[in-house]
Amino acid sequence: MRWDLNAACRGEKTESFFLLHPLLEKAAKDLCSTCPVQAQCLDLAMQTEGGSSAEMRFGVFGGLNPEERAALEKARRPKAKAPA
Repeated sequence: MRWDLNAACRGEKTESFFLLHPLLEKAAKDLCSTCPVQAQCLDLAMQTEGGSSAEMRFGVFGGLNPEERAALEKARRPKAKAPA
């Protein structure tokens, strides 16, 4: 089943998701917060962007902006063990 068919943003004007102005970003995040497939959207963005810097990411996906997704990816990376 295609999860994107259940996205709250389906059929919406998507400018607010890509033009990162504070008011538009808030509107996009507010819509994401009501979305039944928010987790799947975020997972797809993280897989697609994997390893990209915040500057190479764009838009709001899964309720997070590019900087937030880059920080999440960094936090998820395994920590390097200190030399013994």
